[in-house]
Amino acid sequence: MGILRKKGVKITTKDKAYTFDQLIYACNPKDILNVLDATEQEKELFNKIITEDYRTYEVAVSGLREGEVAIGGFMPTIYKNIKNRPTGYIKKYADRNVVVLYVNATQNATDESIVENIKTDLKKIGATFEKLLSKNHWAYFPHVDKKALDENFYEKLHALQGQNNTQGTGAIFAFDTMAHVAAYSDYMVDAFIHQKFPGN
Repeated sequence: MGILRKKGVKITTKDKAYTFDQLIYACNPKDILNVLDATEQEKELFNKIITEDYRTYEVAVSGLREGEVAIGGFMPTIYKNIKNRPTGYIKKYADRNVVVLYVNATQNATDESIVENIKTDLKKIGATFEKLLSKNHWAYFPHVDKKALDENFYEKLHALQGQNNTQGTGAIFAFDTMAHVAAYSDYMVDAFIHQKFPGN
């Protein structure tokens, strides 16, 4: 499997090869380095991207606003930016005692330790943890550190737009919300059509 961009764009899967005029990626570009014929500059920039370990835990509970749809926050955790504890929850269905809790985690935190924190924090708001139903880890908020910013990371990333028949969009170019990514994507399409990118 691989992506070659020498004459147009050729994407090869285990079953078939596809040819395109342009490559538009809308993911964290660091995640495609293992299949992309990346230039040295692309490798250097993409490898500087870091993410937050964001996790969601779907939990069966009792005693938490039963019979209601609900959203709530654990304000001390939010205000003090405490890791590995739930920041908030959403109860999407009034007739189900199931909530999804959101956690900003550290890389070395185990799910077991976070579940214990969830049990403790649910108890503080009068609810009881019954069962863990599912859990997910998300590589959230791709960004770079201060050193990379000082080295003009984003100016260099923008300068790659249009080179090697490639354009990028997604959270690394804007911010990890739907509104920011959609706005940048609109800009990217307009810039591509009117050849405003540095590499066009």
